[in-house]
Amino acid sequence: MARIIFLQRIWHEYLGPEIISANLKKHGHHVDLFIGRDTRSFLDKIQPKDIIAFSTMTGEHHWALEVAKGIKNKKDVMSIFGGPHPTFFPDIIKHPAVDIICRGEGEFSMLDLANACDKGNDYINIPNLSVKRGSDIKRNDVRPLIGDLNEIPFPDRELYYAKYRIIKESYLKPFMASRGCPFLCSFCFNEKLRTIYANKGQYVRFYSPLNLINQIKEVLSKYRFKSIYFMDDLFALNQKWLEEFAALYKKEIKMPFVCSSHVNALNEDIIRILKDAGCRVVSFGIETGNERLRNQLLNKHITNGQIEEIARLFKKYKLKFITFNMIGFPGETVSDALETIELNIRMGTPYPRCSFVTPYPGTEIAKRYKDKLIMKDIGSIDQQTRLSFEVKEPEKLYNLHYFFQTAILFPYLLRPIKKLVGFRPNILFKLWWIVVYFFIITRSETRNFFHTLIIAHRTFSFSLKEKDRG
Repeated sequence: MARIIFLQRIWHEYLGPEIISANLKKHGHHVDLFIGRDTRSFLDKIQPKDIIAFSTMTGEHHWALEVAKGIKNKKDVMSIFGGPHPTFFPDIIKHPAVDIICRGEGEFSMLDLANACDKGNDYINIPNLSVKRGSDIKRNDVRPLIGDLNEIPFPDRELYYAKYRIIKESYLKPFMASRGCPFLCSFCFNEKLRTIYANKGQYVRFYSPLNLINQIKEVLSKYRFKSIYFMDDLFALNQKWLEEFAALYKKEIKMPFVCSSHVNALNEDIIRILKDAGCRVVSFGIETGNERLRNQLLNKHITNGQIEEIARLFKKYKLKFITFNMIGFPGETVSDALETIELNIRMGTPYPRCSFVTPYPGTEIAKRYKDKLIMKDIGSIDQQTRLSFEVKEPEKLYNLHYFFQTAILFPYLLRPIKKLVGFRPNILFKLWWIVVYFFIITRSETRNFFHTLIIAHRTFSFSLKEKDRG
C-alpha cells in the first residue's frame, strides 16, 4: 500500500485531489490531505517513503516548491507536482525539490505510480509523468483523455471533511458536470491544453445526467448543505444534456445552484431550463465593454448587442447573473475602462466582478504583449488586484478598480466616482472595495457570510505571514 499525502495552503475544497484520492483508495492505497502555512505545518504528518503531492496553479507553485524543499531536507520522501502549472510549464521538474510531475489528467497516472511504488516496480515510463533520475529526465507523452467520465469514482469528500470542519460545514458544495471548453480565449490556457491532447480523444466531455445526480444524492445523504456550485468551465453548454439533467435535478434534488456559461452558448431556451431547474445565478465573461479589445485581443467573438440581449433574457426569467470583467489592458486609459462599467450599467448587472488582466506565461495575450509587461512573476495570490501591463494612468485605474462594482450597483454614483478616480489610491478606497467585493461574493454564490469570512481570514493570513517573513 502506497501513502500519498496532498498538501495545500488555500482553505478550499478542490475536486481534483478528491477524485484522485477516490481512485487510489478504491485500489487499496492510503491517501490524506493537510492544509498548512509552511513546512513546519506538515513535518509531523509526513512519514518516510511517503509520496507528497501538490496540485498547483501558476503562482501557487512558489509556495509548493518551498514546502517540498523543506520537507525533503528533513524526510526521505518523493515529491510529485500536478495541476495546471506543471502541465503548462513542465520544466518545473528541473527544480531540486521536484522528483516527478504529472501533466493533464492525473487519475490513472497517479494510480499507476502508487501501484508501482507499492510493488517496487519502475515507474519511469508511466504516461503523463515526467520522472527525474539524477540529471536525467524521462518525459512521457500524455495518455488519451478519459472518454467516459462515469468510469471515475465519486470524489472522496472525506479527504477534507474528516478533519476540516469549516470546509465540511460549508453551505455551498462544489460539483463538476464536465471537462473541457470549446472556446479559445487568448488569456486562457485552453488552446495550449488542446494542443497537448491533440488526437487524444474527445476534448469536451460530460458526466451522464444520472451519474451527476447520483453524486449529489450521495453527498446529500451524508452532509448538510443548502446550495450547489457547478465548477465547470462551462456548465450550460450542451442544451440536450441540460434538458435531461434539469428534468432529473428538479425531481430528485430540488436545490438552488450556481453555474457558468458563455454568451455564445446561451439562448432563451437554456436560460428558461436553468431557471426552471432551480438555478439562482449564472456567471459569464464579458471581459471588456470595448468590442475591439474583446474580439481582436481576447478572441471572444461576442458583440455588445449579444451581451445586452442575454442580459435582457436573464431579467425576463428573473435569473440573476455574474459578469466577469477585466481592466488594465496594454495602453488602456480610464476612458477605455469606463466603457466596461457603462456596458454593465446598461445590462443592469446584479453581481459584477472585476480583476486586472492577468497574462499568464504561455497564453496568447502574454506572448503578444510581452514587451508591455511590468511584472515578471505572474500568478501570485493577489495578482488579479495588481497591474501587469504598462498603462497610461495607473493610479486612476487602481482607483477605478476599487469603485468598479460600486459604479455598476449604484449608477447614480458614477459621476462622483469619476472625480474620486483622480485622487491618490489610499487605504480607504481599498477597504471600500473589500467590503463591496465580499458582499457580491457571498450573495452571488449563496455563501454564508460568517463562514466565508473565516475561510478568507485563514487563507489570507497565511499569505500575509509569508510576506512578513520575506
